[in-house]
Amino acid sequence: MTNADAQTGELTREMVMAHRMFRREFGLAAEVVRKVAVGEVARAGVVADHLRFIAALLHHHHAGEDDHIWALLLERAAPQANHVHDVERQHRSVDSAVQDVIDAVDATRSMRR
Repeated sequence: MTNADAQTGELTREMVMAHRMFRREFGLAAEVVRKVAVGEVARAGVVADHLRFIAALLHHHHAGEDDHIWALLLERAAPQANHVHDVERQHRSVDSAVQDVIDAVDATRSMRR
């Protein structure tokens, strides 16, 4: 195995780990929000901060893929271009949903003031 092959394998593993983490965190989020009892202002703040944090990480991750990955994939895997475009569309959909979460968190926070 060449150094380049090892590096590619590491980057692929890191990509899988990042995607797994985002799925896990967002998958757990609804239940975590539901478990915040009425009046638990401090806990609600912690949960809101975490939601904003993972949303910001996801936005940064997607921006990196948009800026650096898709063009490379289209170049190297042109016959599968339709799959790359599908993922690009999925990103836009996820980004819109994440923005909805951020807007809801911000609206909830502004109601507390």
